[in-house]
Amino acid sequence: MNPIVCSFSRIVPVAIPMLAVLAFTTTARAAGGVRHVGVGQPYTTIQSAIDASLDGDVVLVSSGTYASATIDGKGIALVADSGASVTLTGHVLIQNVTAGRTVVVSGLVLQTSLESRLVAGSLRVSDCRIDNAYADPRAAAAYVLDSADASFLRCQLQGVQGDGWYDTPGRAGSPAMYAENSRVALDRCDLRGGDGNPGGGVPPGVNLAGGSGGDGVQARNSRVFLTACHATGGDGKHGFDGYCVFPLQIYPTSGGNGGVACRLTGSTSDVSLRDTLLTPGTAGTGGVAVGSGCTSAPDGNPGLPTASSGGTIAFLPGVARSLDVDLVVRAGQPLVFTVHAQPGDVAFLALTASSNWFESPFFQGIGLFAQPLTRVALGPVGASGTITWTQTPAAPPVGTLARTQHAQLVVLGGGNRMFATSATTIVLDSTQ
Repeated sequence: MNPIVCSFSRIVPVAIPMLAVLAFTTTARAAGGVRHVGVGQPYTTIQSAIDASLDGDVVLVSSGTYASATIDGKGIALVADSGASVTLTGHVLIQNVTAGRTVVVSGLVLQTSLESRLVAGSLRVSDCRIDNAYADPRAAAAYVLDSADASFLRCQLQGVQGDGWYDTPGRAGSPAMYAENSRVALDRCDLRGGDGNPGGGVPPGVNLAGGSGGDGVQARNSRVFLTACHATGGDGKHGFDGYCVFPLQIYPTSGGNGGVACRLTGSTSDVSLRDTLLTPGTAGTGGVAVGSGCTSAPDGNPGLPTASSGGTIAFLPGVARSLDVDLVVRAGQPLVFTVHAQPGDVAFLALTASSNWFESPFFQGIGLFAQPLTRVALGPVGASGTITWTQTPAAPPVGTLARTQHAQLVVLGGGNRMFATSATTIVLDSTQ
């Protein structure tokens, strides 16, 4: 199909505040260099490449297993190369990123956790799996603190199971996502709280219960927007089985509570959900008594879809629309955008080199793009519900080897107006 570059103002009333202020022109923001990481590459560790990077640089990682990574005060991209399988065994920390800078993290498997702290700029995380297998069990798989503009696309977040010993209560599992004093958008993410740990038991009758399941999402004084996600509370675990046959008296303990799929705390929390499934965690069973000297312990309580000690939660109507596009492409290669929407929708793309966060009641969602930008009209969506557009990305500016392109799907039609998926692609020079 032949997309049309046009003005939203031909379709959208000019009274819309957020769109009325955008200057729809196209410019390319100069990006930096490319730092290759891997066996036989100039950098053998991710951290050494990050340390050598300047704003706008891309740390391009080949297949392999690497340690931790810290991005401190820089606006760079940390991405797996096309087709690469990249695993980090250590913690990934993004911090002290000032307004106007963007950090991109994509295509990675993290075996611990990702933390965003004091980020006034933008953070774009896509196609990552965060297992949190070895982290502190009280920490979330993704921990977002004091971050103004964070988004997660097609990510799998798994909280860690609680720990404990024979003579201690089972710890609760960690949440998959914890946001505090932050703004976070999640699109097509699977978030599961960690399971609790089985309880312990000691005489004389100390109740060391099974651990509770972690929450799928915890929002504290934060704005969180979930689209087409699945948030699941972790499962509570079995209490300690007792053995009460004289002279030994080890009492059974209660099971842990199931985790909450989405929990709000703090008076200013504001969570919106569109086309999102919430699954509570199951309750742990109580410990079983052996012998006549004690009785079996009670089960824990099942989890809840939502729980709130402050703030508001809204379930938005409508079916989510989505956009898929490659994470990395070389200049001159085709870049295919695939839109999944409803028949009759009119689909547009907003393409830009800069990212931002703004809310639009008219478009019932979060805008993650900034001016200047290019608008591409894809046209009406047919009966299949799918529409594609192929772009041949221009080379990065002269003197640079990479640039960042952000694309957000905008949908009109059928009474629906929606800001949908925002995706980020790293465009490399053909020599890279």
